[in-house]
Formats: sequence, C-alpha cells, structure tokens
Amino acid sequence: MASSNLTKTGRAHYLDSLRGFAAVSVMLSHLVVAGYNQLGWIWTATIYSPVRILIAGHQAVILFFVLSGFALTRMIDGMNPYSYLRYFAARVVRLYPPYVASLILAVLVYFGLERLGFQWTDRWMYTVHPQIDKNIILEHALLVGPLNVRDINPVIWSIAMEMRISIAFPIILFLVRRFGLYAVVAMMMCSLAIGPAVPWANAHYSSYVSQTLLTMHYSTFFFIGCWLSFNVDRLRSRIPQKHLVAVWCFALALYAYPFFGDWEIIARVCGDVAVGVGAALLVILCSTVDDNAFLRIGRWLGKYSYSLYLNHILVLFAAIIVFYRTAGSVVVWCVTIPAALLLAMLMHKLFEWPAVLLSRKIVRGFSPRRAVTNRLDA
Repeated sequence: MASSNLTKTGRAHYLDSLRGFAAVSVMLSHLVVAGYNQLGWIWTATIYSPVRILIAGHQAVILFFVLSGFALTRMIDGMNPYSYLRYFAARVVRLYPPYVASLILAVLVYFGLERLGFQWTDRWMYTVHPQIDKNIILEHALLVGPLNVRDINPVIWSIAMEMRISIAFPIILFLVRRFGLYAVVAMMMCSLAIGPAVPWANAHYSSYVSQTLLTMHYSTFFFIGCWLSFNVDRLRSRIPQKHLVAVWCFALALYAYPFFGDWEIIARVCGDVAVGVGAALLVILCSTVDDNAFLRIGRWLGKYSYSLYLNHILVLFAAIIVFYRTAGSVVVWCVTIPAALLLAMLMHKLFEWPAVLLSRKIVRGFSPRRAVTNRLDA
C-alpha cells in the first residue's frame, strides 16, 4: 500500500476516495430518469461506452458493500478488547441517526411541496408520494425487517441490507479468518444459487423468505471486503507494473458491464457476483496509486458520501416535481447536483458527524486510553 495513501493511524485514503466517487455515481445514475434515458443514440452511446461507469449506480452499491466489509474488519480488529455489544451499538449509532434524519426531512419536504400546491402522483417520473401510516413508521423504524423502500426513500434498501449484515458480520469475519478464500468462493456459489430461488420464494412464501435470500446474496460482498482487508497488500504486490493498464481496463469492464437495470433477478444476481470481483480489483488497484488531486477530490466527496447517498434522491425528486414540467431536464440536472452536495454537507454536519464521533467513543469504550485504530470509519 502506497505510504502516501495512509495516515499515521493507517487509514487508507484511497478507500475514502472510492466511497466518494461511488456516491456520485449513484446520484448520476438516478439523474438519468429526468429525461437522459430518453435521448436515443446519446443514451445508447452512454450505456455501451466507457462513460457507463459514471452512471453505474447499482455497481457502486456493490462497491459500498465491499468497502463496508473491509472497514468493519479493520474496526473489529482495532477493538481492544473486542465486545459484540460495543460493536453493535457503534454500528447502530453510525447508521441510524443520519438514516432517520433523512426520512424525517423527506416527509417534511414532500408535505411542504404538497401544501405549496405542487401535484404529482406516486411513481410519476419515478418519484414517491408518501402516505404515512403507523405500519410505514414501524417498518422504517425497525429497518432490518421487510419494508417497502419506495414509501419514502428508495435508496434505503441498501441501508437495510447494511444493517442486517452488520448484525451478523462477526460471523463473517470468523469464517473468513477460519477458511480464507474458500469462504468467499463458497458465498459466491451461494449467490449464484440464490438467483433462481428468489422468484420461487416470492411465489410461494412471504417477503421475509425472499428478503433473507437477498440479504445472504449481498453478504457475499462483505465476505469479499473482509478477505481483502487481510490480503490487499499481498495481492497488490502480485500485479506486475507492466500489466497495470491491462488490469485496470479489465477491472473497470468487469465492474461496469455485468449489470443492466432491465435484467431479471437471476441475471442480476450473476451480474452482481462479477461486479463484486471487479470492485475488489478496483480496491486492490487503487492501493497502488499515490495520492493526487483526483483522489483528494474523491476523498472530499467520501467525507459526505453517506449523507449524499441518503439525501440526493430527495433533492432529485423535489427538483423533478418543481421544475420538470415547466423548465425541463437540464434545469433538473443543474439544480440537483449542487443542491444535493450542499444538503449532504449540511446533513453531515448536523447528524452524520456527531454519529461518527459517538460511534468512535463506543468502539473505544468511552476511554481515551483504550487502544483502538482509526484506520477506517465503517
């Protein structure tokens, strides 16, 4: 790992950069619903050219899961002594307050738009029109159970997955430590088997069964990230310098192209596994890159990545509701990007950063003397 990519505490800056660029990729992928996907040959050229990586939103979520597996491994390894209760409390504190704040803000904004006289129907231009009742409140408060993510904020499906898998992550860490790459390959095989099982489960059982199967599928990428945490230096050293460009091209292609939004679940699951391998290669390759201006931009974005991920869809939908009919797509795009970044910075300051600080205190047991690494914030 390039020394310039590490802080004194061993924090890997290139992972922060990957998070930042991944969050922007998710935002750009959602922007296409505001008319870009109707631009004929321009849209076709985008999805079949290298530009596709800029709008690879689902792939970016897979990358987030890989990075979470990496980060949680470092987090647990840095706890001295380890306590599951402290670990679990830290994860809840880290994820939950920004999540709840984003939901409350979304409900208030949609309510305000309605009171101002704006009219829209649910799913118009992919937007949501929340109709809040006690069941929706309970489902979203619980987070880890089945919930209709389109009720308020569609992107929270991945936060639900993150929380579910975080609960069981110490088991993932144990299996990877015990069986190494065999555990990762076994989970990949499970993912490939889950693809055909999900439609069958939806047809014959409750949503709990299909949600459990999908959670198992997405846990595969936490396995990959966990294994990478132990092996990234060794793997990086095995890439010959003369082959770096070829490996970069292969990794980007494997990351960007094995997924398309219209695919059925079986093809999507298979594509996810390929994307996971591509994401792992990107993590390894980024560890070979010395710190530079491009990575510093990503690192700045990475600071706000969680808040940007949670809140960008609200900004986009609000912009569509307010501007799309009268001003068109370009205005929606021009409003959404800066407004989403500004809102992410505000939500980070008000909710995410306090959650990060409290999470760190919980990890070290509220004792400044207790040894704990700050290599990564999970």
